[in-house]
Amino acid sequence: MKSFIHSFIALIITFFSVFSLNAQVVQINQSFSSDTILTPFSGSTPVYSLNMSGKVNLLSDSSLVRVVLIDTWGNHYLVFESYPLITMENTFDTLNVSDETTFLEGVICDSFTIKILRGERMYIRL
Repeated sequence: MKSFIHSFIALIITFFSVFSLNAQVVQINQSFSSDTILTPFSGSTPVYSLNMSGKVNLLSDSSLVRVVLIDTWGNHYLVFESYPLITMENTFDTLNVSDETTFLEGVICDSFTIKILRGERMYIRL
């Protein structure tokens, strides 16, 4: 039993170390107040997980901010979404959010779409 626990712990450490070897950070550092398409990706390296951090400012009760990853096949993956009915505050920071992009099957990323309805995304860090 003790060797099983050690093997399991070693497997978990190996699992997390494999996924962190090729981690990349893309700084965008822009403010957005309308719908935008971003193409920060280059090459055809598969992506297995993607998260983002940023600052959100929802300007009214009907505001909506949504960030969607689009792969080269045209599939859409929700990275982040916020609107007043699901948040406690209208201005807040996000840290490493990834709704549908926590575990990906090696997708080749093409672009992001940022959809904004009466809101403002202050900055994004991937």
